[in-house]
Amino acid sequence: MCRARSGGGSAGGSLNLLRPLHPGARASSPAQVGECADATLVPVTTRLEWTAYLEQLRRESAAFRAAIARAEPTTRVPTCPKWDADDLLWHVGEVQWFWSRVVGPPLLTRESVQALERVERPGDREGLLRHFDESHAALVAALESHSPGQAAWSWAPDQTVGFSYRRQAHEAAMHRVDAELLTGTAAPIDAALAVDGVDEALALMFGGDGTETPEPVQPVEFVTTDVPHRWVLHLVREPVGGGEAGGESEGEPGGEAGGGRLGLLPSVDAPGASVQGAAGDLLKWLWNRPPTGMVRTEGDPAVLRALSEMRGAGID
Repeated sequence: MCRARSGGGSAGGSLNLLRPLHPGARASSPAQVGECADATLVPVTTRLEWTAYLEQLRRESAAFRAAIARAEPTTRVPTCPKWDADDLLWHVGEVQWFWSRVVGPPLLTRESVQALERVERPGDREGLLRHFDESHAALVAALESHSPGQAAWSWAPDQTVGFSYRRQAHEAAMHRVDAELLTGTAAPIDAALAVDGVDEALALMFGGDGTETPEPVQPVEFVTTDVPHRWVLHLVREPVGGGEAGGESEGEPGGEAGGGRLGLLPSVDAPGASVQGAAGDLLKWLWNRPPTGMVRTEGDPAVLRALSEMRGAGID
């Protein structure tokens, strides 16, 4: 579902960008292996070059704008049913405005971020488009003016400008999909960006911090079939009342009665279930967007039920 973490819990309300779903989510990727020429499994990375993230941010933002401009302002967003098209436009513009202000100076502390003066939502489509254009230009300029390794605040363990290079490319791609679904079908997400998006979703958005309790089920493997990567992860449950209080969650359900929300941590054990699909489809599946192709799930029913619960709670 649509989430508060990267741009506010309500499309007309204030930003809530100061917490992740799992506050201590790890910066490193989960257990991940790839196959090299001699068929030996070796650690691999999904990361793009920094310039590639910036190019993807530009490309996906331009496609988002074109798609949102074709939609009637009050058309409901199929993948974010609480929002209409103008709400989605405001959300993405607000997100890019926020991170341009974080990266631009750059800001280094939570307190300095909280002190930012928010902008008011424009009252019509023309104003919303202008706000988006200005926000996007400001974000690109801020990123281009700083090295990815330079210190900058984020809600994640990665406290560098590089966090925003990566996160904002993925943010723009997912909401471009939302915008295109307003008037038709969504174009595929670039495979290299998508496999990195899967890694980000598993390691950061659903990633635990080691304080959770392992679920009494076997691990699950996630496999991208077009750009070959594999992640093996334990399902873990945060304590009841875990996470930061006061965060907006768009009314998404939390964990079941047995505990808090479910997340993921790396595992070296044999998986009991598997989720496989092309990178773009698996990424959409993790974000509760409709895949274009098939995402195949198979294995121990207990593992699949726990995985369904985790996805059902959404990425906040």
